[in-house]
Amino acid sequence: MKLDINWIKHSEALVALVAFVFSLLAAIWALELYQLLRTGAIGKSWRVFIVAALVFMVHEVTHMVRIFGAFDDLGMYEATKLIFVALMAYGFYAQRRVFFSPQLFRAVLNHRRPTAVDAEEPDESTVPLSN
Repeated sequence: MKLDINWIKHSEALVALVAFVFSLLAAIWALELYQLLRTGAIGKSWRVFIVAALVFMVHEVTHMVRIFGAFDDLGMYEATKLIFVALMAYGFYAQRRVFFSPQLFRAVLNHRRPTAVDAEEPDESTVPLSN
């Protein structure tokens, strides 16, 4: 039984092409989101994901170059993969920091920068008691 290598190459190329189309759409939508998320702690953390989407598109281009053998990718495939994963990890860290740091989130809601007073724990005498 002989394995047809051409079929494997063609299916890999088709998957790479579909992944590139999705990465292109993600990059376009990421740029549109950038127009909406210019300010605030949440916007800053989402900018990392926007850059990651653009890096992933470049990663898919280098993957297609590697499959079709147009020219040597000079290690760009591995480098873009590393950059993409690092950006995703940092993006999730930044999101976590925003949502687990109420002083950052509160400052965004009040449309002002966080101050040292925001970082202090409230005194029990100033906290209103509820039922």
